[in-house]
Amino acid sequence: MPAKERIKEIEQGFEHQFIETIQDPIETQKLWFELVKSARQEILIIFPTSNELHRQEQTGIIKLLKELSSTGIRIRILTPMDDRIKQRAQLFKEQNIDIRYIEQILQTKVTMLVVDRRLSLAAELKNDTKENYNEATGLATYSNSESTISSYASIFESLWRQVDLYMMN
Repeated sequence: MPAKERIKEIEQGFEHQFIETIQDPIETQKLWFELVKSARQEILIIFPTSNELHRQEQTGIIKLLKELSSTGIRIRILTPMDDRIKQRAQLFKEQNIDIRYIEQILQTKVTMLVVDRRLSLAAELKNDTKENYNEATGLATYSNSESTISSYASIFESLWRQVDLYMMN
């Protein structure tokens, strides 16, 4: 696209929708940080396993989320629970990170990140036994597609409500 045309689109607030496949876990992790840092209102995350949350903690994402939570950004996480996460539950609460626990039996193999309902990143879990993020992560998709993002957000909200209903009983 010619630069003048693209500049005109940017000035008019038009943004092309895209879905990009990322094959390199290092690039996926860099994108995680960029997306989380770009958040202005809300971050939604589904970790398919407790190990994935621990791997993200090692990369520094959880620390960054804790920092962002103090700026008023709403952060909600769905994850299976293990003893380490259970011990940290109060810390999450104190730092305004809203966390709910889902059953591991869902057998999902994708970590989903939705930022401000405008960007999404979904990374497949290749091998959950690995401690290193790069070894555990497979392909990822990065998108600003409205239908993709609204689908991910809908899945998140449905699981969130399901957990809330389960907790009430």
